[in-house]
Amino acid sequence: MPATSTTAPVTVTHCATAWRDDGSNAVKNLTDGAFTITGKPSKGSPVNALGTIPLTSGQYFEVTCQDGDGPFIGVGKLESFAQGYRCKGLLFGGPGNLSNGSALMKGEFGEQVSKGSVVGILFEMTSDLVTLTVYQDGRCLGPAFTAKRQEKAQLFPLVQAKSDGDTFRIAFKAPPAVRSRESGSQEGFEGSWAIEKMMVGPELGEYPLSTKMNEKPVVLKVTTGPNGSVRMGAKVVNALNFSASSSADASLAPFDALTVNPGISTMMAGPEPMMDAESKLSKGLQGARKWIVSNGQLLINGPTFEISCARHIESFEPVDTEI
Repeated sequence: MPATSTTAPVTVTHCATAWRDDGSNAVKNLTDGAFTITGKPSKGSPVNALGTIPLTSGQYFEVTCQDGDGPFIGVGKLESFAQGYRCKGLLFGGPGNLSNGSALMKGEFGEQVSKGSVVGILFEMTSDLVTLTVYQDGRCLGPAFTAKRQEKAQLFPLVQAKSDGDTFRIAFKAPPAVRSRESGSQEGFEGSWAIEKMMVGPELGEYPLSTKMNEKPVVLKVTTGPNGSVRMGAKVVNALNFSASSSADASLAPFDALTVNPGISTMMAGPEPMMDAESKLSKGLQGARKWIVSNGQLLINGPTFEISCARHIESFEPVDTEI
């Protein structure tokens, strides 16, 4: 539950680059813009730390998570700075989500933020609008927020930490040149793949997927784990999810062997052409026997099914909100 204390926020001043404590007395400044969480009063609520120097438009800063897991990093204003989930801001973090400090604003914007992660924030501001572009471990995730602001309201770096021992360091740097979302660094099968062509039937005739989907792309998301474990997911009308396994097989080289288990699905109804496409994809994946990544393309093949896919960069519209 959110903390209910009304203790006024205090500013710790024993280092040149200080962080404000949210009243929990758990933010302990270190040196060179670093702080750690010590003596966190509540297990359920986060501890918030707000920078002491207001941001100016065009500034870029990076916060390194030196220890801890699942923090949120972004900007906030003094008027909205408070303990626990009562603190409001524009934040990225946790499993890779966008948050306002207490509620989810958009999921799956990036990857999990954990020990060693570096989150960069490009802060741009006009008289009434704030724009935040987020970077994660050197990758631009693109514009995350466009937010209306009160005239003359000052914004500061904001970190929402989860646990005792969490330690962070801030560094201000020259802004990166890239502003638009970049693809992830996944290699091999891992990542998001847009299905460009689907073949079905004993003769592997081309299926009119694009027409059936009314030009809406179908994206296959692949996650690989230990010992050849694989998870696949796709959204057609319903969300389809499959567990699978993959292994090297000399008889299939240069392909790897692939076994896809019966999947699970949501149970929504949709337009008949899209439902047909969903059925063909679901049955086809469960009959797949081999796959390969070559020249940036993913090919999945079975006796009566084949799809060829290209790396997919998902586009996200920034969250339109207020601060």
